[in-house]
Amino acid sequence: MPDGSWEATAGLARVDDARPAFLGDEPGFVRDIFRATVVDAAVGLGTRCEARLRWGVQRVDERGSEPVTGVEDARIGFAVALPRLGVDWSAHLEVKLPNAPGEDRLGTDETDVGLLVGSGWRAPRWGWSANLGFGILGHPVEAGTQDDVLLFGLAGWLSAEDAHLRLFSEIEGLAASRFGNDVRSFGAGAVLGQRFPVTLSARWGLTAPSPDWSAEAMVTFVPRDRR
Repeated sequence: MPDGSWEATAGLARVDDARPAFLGDEPGFVRDIFRATVVDAAVGLGTRCEARLRWGVQRVDERGSEPVTGVEDARIGFAVALPRLGVDWSAHLEVKLPNAPGEDRLGTDETDVGLLVGSGWRAPRWGWSANLGFGILGHPVEAGTQDDVLLFGLAGWLSAEDAHLRLFSEIEGLAASRFGNDVRSFGAGAVLGQRFPVTLSARWGLTAPSPDWSAEAMVTFVPRDRR
């Protein structure tokens, strides 16, 4: 993202049969989640770096319990473009802050960290991207315990000639968890428009700890000079 440029996104999501981290084996904690992304903003820092902040609110409906509404954990991320070697390369750091309360399992009351290296290729009408890295997840119950996991993702997209429609699909998730946090999903969707692109997507879980499915609708504001 060019220095000083920015974009902002907001939207709604529904997640069905999700399981809280580290507690996937507890049938009473299976829940449906309604999320509203209030802030998802990125800004360019210099010529090769960008920062992103994501935060929202959620309503969690666990089986046999009263629904609970509260904030989500905020996430702060940084991405740096690396020297190009055949394809594009980048490094990503994301930190999940423990601001969602843990007593109602809206969060874990722990700070999580993820570090990834990404690569990709962009042509006028199609492209792909991939990333691989590791994450450190704090345990919400056992003090001083963490789950070291592998993070991965693979995505591809295809645009119409006028760039007002883009189709995409992706696979992403966690692996090598010691605590049953191997959440993985396949997703697909479409991006409509340019000045205010609307993203409609759906995901399906690929492992037992994963949510059964989710659906999301997002709208992004892109300043006129970046269209």
